[in-house]
Amino acid sequence: MSNTQNTGDKSDVPYEFDIDFDAANEKGRANRRRIDLMSGRGDTDEAITNTFMGFNHRIAPTAVAKNRERAGYVFFTRPDFNLSVENVAQSTRLTQMAEAPESSAERAVLGMLDPMCPYAVKDEASGLGADFRDSIPFDNKQAFMPIFTNRIVSLSGFPDGSVDVYTSEEGLKREQWSMVDSTNEINYTYTLSAVLQNLDGDVTTLIAAVWLEMMAGLYDGTFWPRTRNVIQREICYQTRIYRLIMDPTLKYVTKIGAALSAIPVNDNLGAIFNYDAASPAIEANDQLNLQFHCVGASYLDPALLEDFNEVVRLFNPDMVEKANNVGEFIPTGNLIRVSNADILNFNYYGYPQIDRSTKELMWFVYIDDYDRIMAEVNK
Repeated sequence: MSNTQNTGDKSDVPYEFDIDFDAANEKGRANRRRIDLMSGRGDTDEAITNTFMGFNHRIAPTAVAKNRERAGYVFFTRPDFNLSVENVAQSTRLTQMAEAPESSAERAVLGMLDPMCPYAVKDEASGLGADFRDSIPFDNKQAFMPIFTNRIVSLSGFPDGSVDVYTSEEGLKREQWSMVDSTNEINYTYTLSAVLQNLDGDVTTLIAAVWLEMMAGLYDGTFWPRTRNVIQREICYQTRIYRLIMDPTLKYVTKIGAALSAIPVNDNLGAIFNYDAASPAIEANDQLNLQFHCVGASYLDPALLEDFNEVVRLFNPDMVEKANNVGEFIPTGNLIRVSNADILNFNYYGYPQIDRSTKELMWFVYIDDYDRIMAEVNK
């Protein structure tokens, strides 16, 4: 039997209820607020405001969600070694790497450590952001080293902000007084320990070994730095380590910090060459523990957001913001922002940029790459 009613000339019309849903919903919200107030929880619509404004003197359960953040990302900026033909000729290891095929990991490592590497760039007269040859497996427009970001397991050793305290000598009644006696800025040295998952071919160890050899060679005069770095009094082998802590969706940066200057001081090769007949497989290079000597740290400073964005633009001039742009970031180059709906399709693609206002971590790809990937996805 149909659940219908007869209304004149209409023989089969469903029941119609005249309900004001807005009023019903508002009544439901009012009842919920009343129950919350009577239970001592307070108005749950104002749970966070209540936490700031007053005391939970009834020690009632609260509706304030606990803090949820994701570990996010670690970004290592690239050093600026001078891997010129003259410098490479001073090292048998570097010479062998330079003679490897262009599609090899060795050539990629040389290009990663020198943005103007003659063994990788198409045009040696170009500056930062110059295109590498198509066969080189590294994007020279990347400001950071993806292999470190992708393979890092842990990073520890960041110092807490702290202050020293001066305390006076005791008086006749053992009375004392104290005051802050230092800055809270982290301008001193410390050590970070980075554990990286190695990959087939032991490329991570090779990067660390070349990095150490170049630094030591610059110290003893075997290698020469780039003239630009000498004039600007820059140390070419330093890296800055950015830490981005994200919200649960990996969309917004909730916190940013950085080791302002860092240099690796070991390469793990000693542990790799140890021998144990009971363990035929070498496990020492499964994960590498690299120590970084760091100077200075900064946390939660909005200036770090702009520093992060600026280094991306420095290595990729196409990411420079359009002149007189107001509102959402728009690059000058032929790039497009990847939407949240398509972001999974572009994993391993793109250049990051953090929105100044919302702290949203945006990713931009070249339009040619965008069209190619979307054509593959939509086949």
